[in-house]
Amino acid sequence: ILLKTVFEDDLGHLYRAGAIVDEKLDRSIWLRVLDGSGLPSRAIIESFEDARAIADAIHGAQLAADPIFLADDGVPGLGCDHVPGQPLNRVLTRARDEAFPLQPDNALLIVEKLALALASGESVSYSGTPLAHGFLHPGLIYLSNDGEAVVTGFGVGPALLGAIGDPGAAAGVRAYLAPEALTEKTPSQRADVYSLGAILFHLLTGTALPANPDDRPAALDSAHVAWDGEGLADDIRTVLNRALAPEAGGRFASAGEFRTELDGLIYGGAYSPTTFNLALFMDRLFRSEIEEDELAVERESEIDVRPYLEVETVAPEPSPETPIAETADPTPAPEAI
Repeated sequence: ILLKTVFEDDLGHLYRAGAIVDEKLDRSIWLRVLDGSGLPSRAIIESFEDARAIADAIHGAQLAADPIFLADDGVPGLGCDHVPGQPLNRVLTRARDEAFPLQPDNALLIVEKLALALASGESVSYSGTPLAHGFLHPGLIYLSNDGEAVVTGFGVGPALLGAIGDPGAAAGVRAYLAPEALTEKTPSQRADVYSLGAILFHLLTGTALPANPDDRPAALDSAHVAWDGEGLADDIRTVLNRALAPEAGGRFASAGEFRTELDGLIYGGAYSPTTFNLALFMDRLFRSEIEEDELAVERESEIDVRPYLEVETVAPEPSPETPIAETADPTPAPEAI
């Protein structure tokens, strides 16, 4: 059952939802419904078998816990345990709107955590090669209120790459993808490194890279840190230039190698990020929502789900012409799916 509409972006809708087990609400989950413009729904659903196998094979603190893959009326969805926090793209949007950008220390720490998640995948061989994510987009990343980062979408990336060939797909789905991923539509470790670099660029500057790869070198050359308006520090620019090299061979070979380089920056003395400071940043941006969500989750744990199960059991199948009711309430009543 859908409990709260959290965000809408290029990938579709994000909800806090409830998973029902034995006629009771067993747990809260993040439910990412991939109904964005131009997304290849059929290919995504077909990728779920591989995604389930991958989820069984990889483990790590920065990976989504208990992922689930489902479809309703041909629309795919990705679920995982709900960790109080926000999708990373909503964090970026709120930081821009509130004129409260991340400090470089926190930006580096977030990407270091993301690199750790991808390195967990690289330790697993799948179809004969180290596992690559393929579509590392901020909408598939959660930043917890405690300052931790969680990556979702392993196994679905190759299908999501199909969106870049659809003229109806939003430009935002391209902004974090390597040039060769945009043309070849094939996941790789070096393409994932590029995506990490693109996310670091957005975290630092407050803006995403241009969707067109030809415009990206100029954006990188003129980049300024949103926090203080200064140009990129030489050490950060060096790392970004390598991660965002137009040719794959010019980049770090893997997310693990990129993480090692980031660790050298983070713990080399010039920066001093902490997970605690990142949690303070989240509290500053979302304090009122954090308090409201804590109360809401407590209330939701007492929901009687039996009426929703009965509705789903006895209701006739809707015809293709039957529209889905919309609600303007930002926190709609639970909805059976």
